[in-house]
Amino acid sequence: MGRIQEAITESRKAVELDSLSPLYNKMLGEMYYFQRDYNHAIEQQKITLGINPKYSDAIASLGNAYEQMKDYKQAMEQWITVAELNGNEAQASEWR
Repeated sequence: MGRIQEAITESRKAVELDSLSPLYNKMLGEMYYFQRDYNHAIEQQKITLGINPKYSDAIASLGNAYEQMKDYKQAMEQWITVAELNGNEAQASEWR
């Protein structure tokens, strides 16, 4: 709806209220991604993964941000990790 700055503000408030929530932290990272602030998106998803290292949605989001930064090696590493976490070894092996 074009109200990304409001979404970022609200996501920051959620993180302030519950800084250990993987969901709130991931959502804040995704809001940065939608704003095309990929550096902050990467930083935020790393914070999320510090809370829950196996949160596949955050790992996928991190991969998407790396892709936008044209860091394809890092992006692919994230997506391989997601495939492995989701039990899709065949896909992970194919991407290696």
